[in-house]
Amino acid sequence: MIRKLKIVVFITIIIALNCGLSAEQVEFETCSAVAANKLSQLGKAGEFKINNAVPVKDDPAEKVLFYVFELHPAGYIVTSAESDLPPVIAYSFSNDFFAELSGNVLLNFLKTYIPLRLNNLANLPETIISQRNNVWLQILDYSYRNSRFEQWPPEGTTPTGGWLLDTWTQSAPYNSFVPMDPVTGNRSLAGCPSIAMAEILNYHRTTNRANFNDEDDYYHNYAGRQYWIDDDHVEQDFLSFPEMNESLDTLMYHYLHELPVTNSDKAALVFACGVAATQVYTSQGSGTFGVSQAYDAYLKFNFEDISLIDDSTPDFYDQIIDNIINALPVHFASVTPAWDAGHNFVVDGYNTDDFFHINFGWGGSYNGWYLLPDEIPYGLTVVEGAVVDIVPDMFTGFISGQITLDPAVEDTSIVTLNLQNFSGDQIFQLELDESGTGSYLYEIPIGSYTATASCPEYETITCDGIMIEEDQFTNLNYHLYRLASPFDLTGEHLDGEISLSWQHSQTREFQYFNIFRNINSSAFTLLDTTSQLNYTDIINPQESNIYGYYLNAVYSQENESSASEEIYIEIIASATGENIIRPNKMSNFPNPFNPLTEINFQLANSDSRQIKLLIFNITGQKVKDLTNSIICQPGNSYSIIWNGTDDNNQPLPSGIYIARLKSGNDIAARKMLLLK
Repeated sequence: MIRKLKIVVFITIIIALNCGLSAEQVEFETCSAVAANKLSQLGKAGEFKINNAVPVKDDPAEKVLFYVFELHPAGYIVTSAESDLPPVIAYSFSNDFFAELSGNVLLNFLKTYIPLRLNNLANLPETIISQRNNVWLQILDYSYRNSRFEQWPPEGTTPTGGWLLDTWTQSAPYNSFVPMDPVTGNRSLAGCPSIAMAEILNYHRTTNRANFNDEDDYYHNYAGRQYWIDDDHVEQDFLSFPEMNESLDTLMYHYLHELPVTNSDKAALVFACGVAATQVYTSQGSGTFGVSQAYDAYLKFNFEDISLIDDSTPDFYDQIIDNIINALPVHFASVTPAWDAGHNFVVDGYNTDDFFHINFGWGGSYNGWYLLPDEIPYGLTVVEGAVVDIVPDMFTGFISGQITLDPAVEDTSIVTLNLQNFSGDQIFQLELDESGTGSYLYEIPIGSYTATASCPEYETITCDGIMIEEDQFTNLNYHLYRLASPFDLTGEHLDGEISLSWQHSQTREFQYFNIFRNINSSAFTLLDTTSQLNYTDIINPQESNIYGYYLNAVYSQENESSASEEIYIEIIASATGENIIRPNKMSNFPNPFNPLTEINFQLANSDSRQIKLLIFNITGQKVKDLTNSIICQPGNSYSIIWNGTDDNNQPLPSGIYIARLKSGNDIAARKMLLLK
């Protein structure tokens, strides 16, 4: 039924569009299919469902202007209701359309601007109308998939959907260091230019060595608020320039050492950006009078390669797209047609459906994917300009040292040096000489790194917190030892015990061996660990099985050697009569114990000549033979007192011990805990 409905809707819209109907009203069913197919085409149909549909009408004419399809668990898709407008206007998978019941910026904007766009259709060339009609056809074809669809950043790789990882806003804590409003007595708002700029600097994790002095003083004179920045910092309760410089240095220290950014760090950066842009401040609204002030602010922060472009620039959107693809968020400014209001925000995402992801600097409200510039909220429909190519300076230092393999190999070896920090990995390949030694010297960006050296069959060593300072040399040497594997692995079966032994050329920082076992060609699993060169595996000899074993050696930092050879031992069970041991009757008391415990068991007959009682530690080593100390009790019951010592009568440490009782081909075991 759903499939049939989609086909009917699809055919209906094709007929309507191909008949050249200009700006025809689109029915709800068609818009609903558009929203559903958009979810599917974006790969979101499994995560999000359309929860509700709200038609928004032109109040006087009661004509539907657009539909808001609310999504569950969050988000929305806005579709137009006219065939000559783009079918999808905006969407978000993280923010709700009707989160604000009053003062809904996006709602008020669309109700105002959609009629203006309809009135402007007559001025558009036929090619644009045709392109829009084709988009309707494509999105209504539920089988259509844009095989060339790409998105930056890729969907799901960031928590916000765009390159920026945070959602800052103009109120606390971001405005904590801006001036108090002398008229209202309240803290001023931070201002959208400084929020957009500070978010971009925080994304790049740099202050770009900005510093403020008396040459940056300016007279604030706006809406009855007159004072000097920074001379009047005490009266207006904002950061002085010396305090600001100290705060910026602290922030840069946090960036370089990959430490959390504090609220004070954020507030200092926001105010510094506002000062650089010579913003004006009030508690009702703060900002600049033109995007050129934001451009000047970036210059103050030593971004020398930036460009200020506007919609008269021939490749305006191409430059923005190129920046986004290269993970460079763009500072965008837009104004109303009357140029009487404006807003600065960050464009930090793009996809090949020509939607841009926008971070408005309102704490996440209205962040989403929009068609620029028409679908920008707040009635901001005219491009004022954009600051592009915001690339921080590359302050560098040097890392050098020597890497040695021990022992060296006959063939030339390649060692990989991986230097990793918040900005990604820098990977270098170092060729060593015949002696297994090589020296290196690399110039890399300043910051705190995790440095890892690795070579096949050798240790992988990782060093954390390697600081690279500007124009300074940091020395880091590595001595990588071969990860020697166990060898000469042998095994022998006797009386239900498979005794393994092997050889190993132990090198520094050896930790232990992993022992792996399979039974009858099943998958190998970890059986146990030991630091000894032998191990006893207790098995049931009355079951015919083929046991396989291999080992590897574990070193510091969880380095593991390659595996030893595999060995296989076949056990063929022999027929037996009545079980002599009754395992359900074997016990010890107390358990846990310190230092004495009594071990008790029962036999089917009184012949104890075949009884053997041994104590093993958790690694499989025999520590005590109690066979000769067994005392026979009435009713074929036996007992023995163990005092927690080994065969040399030395006290054993706390731990788990196993009492293994064998009589003929029958075996029983009891786990005991010595707790001191």
